[in-house]
Amino acid sequence: FLIITLIGLPWYVIEYLIHGQKFVDFALGFLFMARFQGVVAGHPGPWYYYFLAVILGFAPWSHFLPFSFWRTLKFKTLNPKQIQITKIQNPELLMLCFIVPVFIVFSIAKTKLPSYILPLYPFFAIIVGKLWADFLENQKDLRRGMLIANVLLAVVVALLIIGVIILGNNNYSGQYPILM
Repeated sequence: FLIITLIGLPWYVIEYLIHGQKFVDFALGFLFMARFQGVVAGHPGPWYYYFLAVILGFAPWSHFLPFSFWRTLKFKTLNPKQIQITKIQNPELLMLCFIVPVFIVFSIAKTKLPSYILPLYPFFAIIVGKLWADFLENQKDLRRGMLIANVLLAVVVALLIIGVIILGNNNYSGQYPILM
């Protein structure tokens, strides 16, 4: 927080000194609050918009994210009806403290663009990289989870192919059958 403040605060102070209250109204009112209250510049999206944006934007590694989060949280199954979260280590807690709040805040906002969550991608890469490092070190313990992740990839690819076929038929009814 201190590093981010040291980097960003001087710009805000200088802009305030130059423009005064107009800058505060624009920066906090329009650029920040207006995006939560309504759609700005014609960029709406449903609450699940960023789930789809991550699936496409983090491809081809996005299918490992659910298992990575599961491993990061270190769920421990006591029996089929009871799940306990074990102690989360500091590096893993740092990943979750950045990913989860940012993802939630931008999902609540009514204005959505894929680039808004772009700063999350390095953190996604770290948790997926940790999953792969653990898998390469001890394959037997993670084999089932990695198999499920790859089946998830197959499902996503199949859905994308079906979506392209449906959209192609609907949007290009004359040209699409000729291409097929």
